Amino acid sequence: MKESRIMEILINSGGIELLPQIKHLWEELRSYHAGIAGEFSSVFLKASWDSRRSEFEQKAANGKLKVDVAYIEGEAIGYGVSSISDKGIGELDSLCVNEQHRGRGIGQELLRRAIDWMDTEGAAAITLNVVQGNDRALTLYHKFGFRPLKHTLMIPPTSASKGTVPFDARNTK
Repeated sequence: MKESRIMEILINSGGIELLPQIKHLWEELRSYHAGIAGEFSSVFLKASWDSRRSEFEQKAANGKLKVDVAYIEGEAIGYGVSSISDKGIGELDSLCVNEQHRGRGIGQELLRRAIDWMDTEGAAAITLNVVQGNDRALTLYHKFGFRPLKHTLMIPPTSASKGTVPFDARNTK
């Protein structure tokens, strides 16, 4: 007879005090984004944990911030960071589940918790951003009712730094 063990997933909710526990996951997410971002990979590779942590801390100081961390056997394997601005706009700032634990509903649970918290706190709207090419995340967000509002376009850093704009674009009126 084979013994089966179902690993229990625990989720801890808090604030900025939980940020040190998600650093390795954020760095994994940054690498994933760089890998799918094509000509924009340098945008993600230039990002640092210290800078991102400071952004989270600033959001906490200016409004409200919630951090949910999912654990299996004491190891952080996923997280969600959400915030509400002083204007009442909720944002899912970052969501990540370790690659080997994806497809088990952990991301869905973290997202549900973030949305529930923002609703309970009275957020006027709930927003998020998705990296171009992150189709799996986009599918998840669509299941929860998120829809596109706008597209952000950017000249790739390699072109912008050299000042090169396509000839056709310069002559358009």
